[in-house]
Amino acid sequence: MKKSILAVGIIIMLCYSTVFAAQPPLVKVNPVDGSVRISGKADISGNVTITVFNEKFTGDDKTVEDKFEQQSNAFYNSGDDAKPGMIDWVKQITEDDGNYDISYISGGKKGRYVVKIADSKGDSVYKYFTFLRDTDYPDVLAEVNSAGNADELLVLLEYYGNVVFDMTMFDLLADSSRESVATDMLKDAGESGFTTLDDAVKSFDINTTVQSFYEASDGEEAAKIVNSNMLLLDVDKLDGNYAKSNDTYKETICDYILDAGKGHYGVWSENFKKAAEENKPAETPSKSDKNSGNKGGSVSGFKADNSLIADTAVQTTLYEDIEAGHWAYESIYRLTTRGILSGDDTGRYRPDDSVTRAEFLKIILNTLELSDAEAQCSFDDVAPDAWYYPYVATAAGIEIVAGVGNNCFNPEAPITRQDAVKIMYNAALFKNTILKEAREYSEFTDAAHISDYALAAVKMFYSAGIINGYNDGSFAPLGNVTRAEAAKMAFSFLQNEN
Repeated sequence: MKKSILAVGIIIMLCYSTVFAAQPPLVKVNPVDGSVRISGKADISGNVTITVFNEKFTGDDKTVEDKFEQQSNAFYNSGDDAKPGMIDWVKQITEDDGNYDISYISGGKKGRYVVKIADSKGDSVYKYFTFLRDTDYPDVLAEVNSAGNADELLVLLEYYGNVVFDMTMFDLLADSSRESVATDMLKDAGESGFTTLDDAVKSFDINTTVQSFYEASDGEEAAKIVNSNMLLLDVDKLDGNYAKSNDTYKETICDYILDAGKGHYGVWSENFKKAAEENKPAETPSKSDKNSGNKGGSVSGFKADNSLIADTAVQTTLYEDIEAGHWAYESIYRLTTRGILSGDDTGRYRPDDSVTRAEFLKIILNTLELSDAEAQCSFDDVAPDAWYYPYVATAAGIEIVAGVGNNCFNPEAPITRQDAVKIMYNAALFKNTILKEAREYSEFTDAAHISDYALAAVKMFYSAGIINGYNDGSFAPLGNVTRAEAAKMAFSFLQNEN
């Protein structure tokens, strides 16, 4: 079976804590290269021992997460002949400030692992995580297809959660809604099962989003969920007016669906169509009004507002200097209707102008809904009253960017193509995003000029079809990203993610 998904990285969520550490470690697994990254902070300084036990230590039980102490005691009390092969990796480190961040390449097999962080006094903290490689995806698909009921599938979803399935939204659902997700996935699979793991992941994403929609308190909250997942939910096919309409129209549509009652995605989508038929779409503003209504004004042509939702409808012809046939038109149109992009005061988009490092951050963070207005940072050249402060602070806080040295970020400098891809790559890692592989990587003619820190990101995002080179086969890693390229990158990333 062909490899159907490309995992950028997996963040295993918080599980357990004990005495000496502020919280259990953060574990990231990359199924593509088998690497495991373990990071965190211990409330001590000095020696810290990190031990990773493999599937032979934890056993095959997918339903039990609280046997570590029992397993650990049995391990340490057993004879040496019973221990071989149970430890995947172990290392002792010394960190004066208690911080640790270690990576290694696992030689293990698919299964449930557990990492133990211990200090010299014997105090410890541990956390389970699932390890697998991309070659294990067919086995995962077979397991999912073998689930006989919703309870069995729920166990698998939790087991492979944040490895294959993004549990960020799912973990917030009520138990009854989680069961509905599993039940509806079984309906999607049918008697023959899912054809690919991608199909299973998409079914999970759609049904999780629909159940989140039904848990919304009102149309306004529900509309935010729809607005963030329009591609996943095929909203354009259900209602051609929705994306370009104002908030009142969107909330009316969502109120209608909520009032109609819960159901599978098929029921949800039919109610969406009925709502669209029974409600008039928002009026389209005249050309002279198309730049009005932007909250917070604009900065270098990009809205300084942090909202994904446009306050006003957007007409089909958005900008005077972008025709519908332009290679980035759809990306610019879609991101504009979401309120992420806007033109300048003359009604132009200026597609060939360069994008600054701060502007690109804003686009990516708003596209992926990662902006945090309360975030803080301490770069010397990022003033707290600057429009881009919350974006730089958010990105620094979730570690998708670092400075350029000397405690500076250089926010108003044009961003290079390789730095832009690296930021998207780091954002994918943070969001536990699974990127679909669209093609094999073909080395660029100037690959030798791509910096080591960005090479893996360029390969990954090219294989996913999110970025491209130029006609001469080059990538131009140090070239500046244009406004058209920024829109194309962000929207392609969003399409692949959904």
